[in-house]
Amino acid sequence: MLRKTYRFRLLLLWCSTFFVFSAILVRLYHVQVIDNEKYLVRAAEQQHKRVTLTPRRGDILDRNGSILATSYFTDTIVLDTRKLRRGKGDEAPLDIPPGLIDDLAEVLGRPRSQIQQYFDKPYRYYVYRKAPEEVSQAMAMIDERYDLPPNTIIFEKQSKRYYPKAHLAAHILGFTKIDDAGDNIGLAGVELQYDEYLKGSYQETQIPVNSLRTGLAPIADEVIESTYGHNLILTIDEQIQMFTQRALRRRVGELQARSGVAIVMDVRTGGILALANCPDFDPNHFSETDDDQRLNRALTDPFEVGSVMKILTTTLLLDGGLLTPSENVNTGSGAVFLHGRWIRDVHAIGGWVPLRHAFAESSNVAMALLSERIEQVAYYQGLRRFGLGSSLGIDLPGEGSGILRPVEQWTAMSRASLAIGYETSLTPLQAVSALAAIGNNGWRMAPHVVQAVVSRDGRTIREFPGEPVERVANPETCANMLELMEAVVLEGTGKGRAEVPGFRVGGKTGTTVKHYRSDSGRKLYIASFAGLFPIDEPRVAIFVTVDEPRGAKYGGEVSAPVFREIALKVAHILGIPPSDPAEYEAYRRKEEGFVDPALRVAEDGDSSPSAEDNGVLAVDADSGGMPAALPVEPGRPVLPAVDLALAESLLPATGDEDAEAERPRMPDCLGLTMVEAWERLAEAGIEARMIGSGLAVRQDPAPGRRLPASRAAMVVFAQNTDVAQKASAGEDAFQAQ
Repeated sequence: MLRKTYRFRLLLLWCSTFFVFSAILVRLYHVQVIDNEKYLVRAAEQQHKRVTLTPRRGDILDRNGSILATSYFTDTIVLDTRKLRRGKGDEAPLDIPPGLIDDLAEVLGRPRSQIQQYFDKPYRYYVYRKAPEEVSQAMAMIDERYDLPPNTIIFEKQSKRYYPKAHLAAHILGFTKIDDAGDNIGLAGVELQYDEYLKGSYQETQIPVNSLRTGLAPIADEVIESTYGHNLILTIDEQIQMFTQRALRRRVGELQARSGVAIVMDVRTGGILALANCPDFDPNHFSETDDDQRLNRALTDPFEVGSVMKILTTTLLLDGGLLTPSENVNTGSGAVFLHGRWIRDVHAIGGWVPLRHAFAESSNVAMALLSERIEQVAYYQGLRRFGLGSSLGIDLPGEGSGILRPVEQWTAMSRASLAIGYETSLTPLQAVSALAAIGNNGWRMAPHVVQAVVSRDGRTIREFPGEPVERVANPETCANMLELMEAVVLEGTGKGRAEVPGFRVGGKTGTTVKHYRSDSGRKLYIASFAGLFPIDEPRVAIFVTVDEPRGAKYGGEVSAPVFREIALKVAHILGIPPSDPAEYEAYRRKEEGFVDPALRVAEDGDSSPSAEDNGVLAVDADSGGMPAALPVEPGRPVLPAVDLALAESLLPATGDEDAEAERPRMPDCLGLTMVEAWERLAEAGIEARMIGSGLAVRQDPAPGRRLPASRAAMVVFAQNTDVAQKASAGEDAFQAQ
């Protein structure tokens, strides 16, 4: 029998154990049942880390899917000098490793005094936004070398907006500014207009972590993609835009003009295929440009279009039954005194002449007298239907409305002034839109630059098809106007300058004298040309205007050649068949060089050898040894394998070795698209003649050779799949010797 003391001790032990386990059970019940949700949340917080994902701005693409604007993530570097304090509290001194400030100054490219300020006033500083990769790597090495406290140097991911085509379509694309996510706030162009679609959204998610708070699993793709902004597909055609900008820039430069605008519009949809301003800018470096470069004159600058207004006036007269196409009209003696003012023709016609002749020669007298037939209210309403005096609602910011005064403010002279392009101002966009309506059987379409908004995975979020606004004239009137406009090119003020070989075209020249003169007293002009192409079945409307040209002043001599150059490229890019194939073929032979028939691919039943069979180099006998151009006949391409070294050897030596050494070397363009080749050549400072379309299959000089002073560079393109693939792959048969 146990002693009483032992029994007491055992009882005490048992009771203690019972109470301990009871307490544990009560606690377990409390944890597992009563506070279950609370501890589940706490456990999840310990096992996971909440991450905020930065949005990625959507891409902007041309109508064929070529990227015009995109974004990628870069490091924004933060330096938190407070982490270097030796103790707690804001007054604790900093422990700055020797040499740290000097290394930071060198890597960041800042004066040492500026870096020193970060340590004199400890705080969290953004020291480099959108840092290049080499800077990020150097900062990471500094962090490791000096064994800095955690989070002294922080790398935050921010997006950087990038425009791979530089100046191309800059006034349409616009540019962005930085926010917490990076370059993600639209400031101009479609970047601003469609900012809500493009900018994407922040997303928060949780990822599993270990005890060191290091992630254990990647973020799900669907979560990342939910941060992406939508993509924009434009109506712009990259190649048409490139050639339009190029032609306009060249003409403005040749004439030392103040500025220029060119617009190409699809008459059937109102979609803008190209919109060019000169001067332009590179949106990658927009902060380095001025307001004049960034100004989108195509939308903002109204001006008196001169005789281009005769298109609208004649349309309204014909449509109202106040004039017939076969009618003879009075041109007086080349001048008429009307309502107290003289109106004169630049080139007097004299007497009564057919309407076609008066329109082709742009008779101011005839048009002023004809305008007296239309009532003021009807005239005003007709011009309003064409879109004058109000903005057209294009999906770009900053559009102006032009000037068209209400009838109550007209004078007795207003109709005559309006008929020849004065007392009203149009933006270039209004001019091309009105012109396009005539090419679209009288229907004016709403102009637009965005074709669709699509998600990252290709789903269509919103489409912008062509929307008719209103009918401005009946189809018969428009057909008559097309004939009158064709007469301008065939026999009038556009003859010899606006013709497009192999195609029927029509248009109207316009010349305006400004109301003020230059500092030297010289008269200042605005020269314009408005054209439809092709005139027998219009596909595009093209409007070109050049402000204050020197050495030439009339629309026919200043702007019509730009129209012609753009129209030729549009025909090739859009695949518009010529109305006169023989004339077009003759033009191509003349422009692209003579091709020996023996070097063509044999047709059915033709036993003549092809160039591929005999391996002969095609050389133009009339071009000083230049290689012949690519195909001049459909189905009969010339083999692009050429001996450029041989062709180059046929040229006379200059004897100037120093000048030769200073000339740029030709980059390798083989296998590139026309736009890619153009960009590569521009980087090298070379302007080359480009022939054909598709991929580059031949170039002169060969890659790496210096550009000879005796001739311009040339790059030849071909659509033929086999030829293009071989050129792109660099096969021997397509390599320059």
